[in-house]
Amino acid sequence: VAAGPIIANLANSWWFFARNPDLFPRPVDADRATARTMFGLGGQFFLMSVMSSLALNADNLVIAHTLGLKAVAAYSVPYRAMNALGLLVTLLNLPLWPANGEAIAQGDLRWVRHITRRMTVLSAAAVLAPGVVLVIGSGPIFSLWLGAAHAPPPPMLVALLTVWWVSVSAASPRFMVQDALVLGRPQPHGWALILLLSVPLKVLVALSLW
Repeated sequence: VAAGPIIANLANSWWFFARNPDLFPRPVDADRATARTMFGLGGQFFLMSVMSSLALNADNLVIAHTLGLKAVAAYSVPYRAMNALGLLVTLLNLPLWPANGEAIAQGDLRWVRHITRRMTVLSAAAVLAPGVVLVIGSGPIFSLWLGAAHAPPPPMLVALLTVWWVSVSAASPRFMVQDALVLGRPQPHGWALILLLSVPLKVLVALSLW
């Protein structure tokens, strides 16, 4: 699983430079100022990835220490179902990053606004529609999936997860605009705020349920 993206990137690089040998990087092309800029920008995205991963994946740890391991299993099933939908939408929006960058460089802000509005609606709808189906039919759907021996998750839990992933999906196209503008700071600051606020609140909510 880990080697797949690396192999694909290596194959893509070979294919590109084999057809564009004049663009192949050479040591003489290296520039310290550019390297510092790239490392600084990469550091911002690295920091954002760490904080977003901690904020989004703290649920199981919080539940395990407050409600017990059995509750983790009950939570993980609907979470993974909604997480798969959310990640699919995020992957669909990733090509907007370079596309927005090219449009902004050409001054075509009208296209950026148009495609961002359209993808915001489409991304939210792509998660909302199956989410509503899971909420309405959570009993029979999860019973068929897991078997009669496992109790289906509460519809309220599925509904709240749907609301969360619809929000994330709707924000994804706008993140691509910020990334294209190299506006790294708003996102790390936002994720830091989410991390600092969400984890204590999750603990309090779990303790109140316990």
